[in-house]
Amino acid sequence: MAACENPVQGLQKAAVCSICLEYFKDPVSIECGHNFCRACITQCCDESRRHFCCPHCRRRACKRDFRPNRELASMVELAKRFKLQEEVESGGGKGGCEKHQEPLKLFCDDDQSLICVVCDRSKEHRSHTVLPLEEAAQDYKEQIQSQLQTRKQERERLQDLKQASERTVEEYLENLDAKRKKMTSEFELLHQFLEEMEQCLLDQLDEMEMEIRQGQKESDIRFSEEISVLEGQIKEMEEKCEQSASEFLQNVKKILNRSKKEELHLPMEISQDLKEKLSSFDKKNFSLEKYLKKFKDSLMSELQEKDEAASLTIGVQTDQEFLCWQKDEILPNGVSTPNPQPVENMTLDLATAGPYVIVSDNGKSVTLGDTRQKRAKSRDQFNVYPCVLGSKGFSSGKHCWEVEVLEGGCWAVGVARESVKRKKKLNFRPEEGIWALEHLGFNHYRALTSPPTSLPLSKMHQKIQVCLDYEAGQVAFFDAEKDTWIFTFPSTSFGGEIIYPWLWVGLRSQLRLCP
Repeated sequence: MAACENPVQGLQKAAVCSICLEYFKDPVSIECGHNFCRACITQCCDESRRHFCCPHCRRRACKRDFRPNRELASMVELAKRFKLQEEVESGGGKGGCEKHQEPLKLFCDDDQSLICVVCDRSKEHRSHTVLPLEEAAQDYKEQIQSQLQTRKQERERLQDLKQASERTVEEYLENLDAKRKKMTSEFELLHQFLEEMEQCLLDQLDEMEMEIRQGQKESDIRFSEEISVLEGQIKEMEEKCEQSASEFLQNVKKILNRSKKEELHLPMEISQDLKEKLSSFDKKNFSLEKYLKKFKDSLMSELQEKDEAASLTIGVQTDQEFLCWQKDEILPNGVSTPNPQPVENMTLDLATAGPYVIVSDNGKSVTLGDTRQKRAKSRDQFNVYPCVLGSKGFSSGKHCWEVEVLEGGCWAVGVARESVKRKKKLNFRPEEGIWALEHLGFNHYRALTSPPTSLPLSKMHQKIQVCLDYEAGQVAFFDAEKDTWIFTFPSTSFGGEIIYPWLWVGLRSQLRLCP
């Protein structure tokens, strides 16, 4: 009875076209509501006529009024899956052919698909290589087993290589650790030696200081004694002058003779022995400075020539410069450097110069004086440090200027915010509004980051080019003579504040703005 019909069977019947008696292919609905395959209903239409009769109910319909039935197409796919599941359950897992309703007992090697006996005899598979399921499965199992064995061997080989690589890396790490300990030990010994030398020289200075102070103390005593004698004579002579003529003439010759005989015994300023000690110490200090410079230059030169591993940390090394890159070479990862712009003509703002800073009349060069300079006080002046700003600031654009090192003591060049501290102590770093390159003597350079970044450059930079890209928030430094890049600060935001050229001069240094 219809009431007892399996719902799945009912679904499968509803998914069959009444013309071809197969599952719907591209189902369409006509005006009367019946559904057919598009190809089937098209064949039923007379091309010369506009209308045709429904094959199911014989009602007239327009042959151009075919409406795709997507819901029915989805139902057909569902019916196919149910049908295939039934065949799999009843056929021992092999399934059935959707087209011929036969068990899938064969495998087409060309199409890589399961087929039935009827499919094997069809034109579609007649020229193909067809094998029984078990035979095809066995062939492919053998192929897979062969590849599986190859993969296992490859896996073992890679595992061996991985272990060997790990052992090699571990050996290198152990070697590096041993080198690190040895280097640390060598530097500790060097530090100890230098500290002992320093303490020895300081002890000599302390000894000479004590000798000078002791001599000063003895001189003070001698001066006090001589002054006391003179004060006694002065008092005696003043009292004698107050006497009457008769009293005054008594013993006057004796007083005059006594004052002539008593000579002043002035103490020596500095003993000859102390002078010789001071002279000897000056020679030691000069030798120390000379040998330290020679030691540093030799060490840097040796590292430059023999340290082939420098590229691990630098990424680029030229033949002429140690740790200094050409501007057109690849920079370290994450470094973006502004291209240098035409050099601008800059001058210094005298009103910002520190009390001991000497600025030339043309506002181009600056050095450090021994005494306070006589000039009007200014609220823009740096009161604590020997700094000076440029007379022109920037709040946009790209700008470059050059600073020539006339005397190479201690100095620093860079830029500063307009709001940088001028009356109080400050640290030269970006957090306090200064981006600068510093030279500490002995060709020791560092970028004033937080903390400072050492730049072990082996040669003196005579002309520094400072480049500012305001919008990008970048400050970069180049060697203007060698056309090489030195350092770029990480990008920041200047927040619309005016940025000025900034110079700091220390002992034995002189800087000049170019041109």
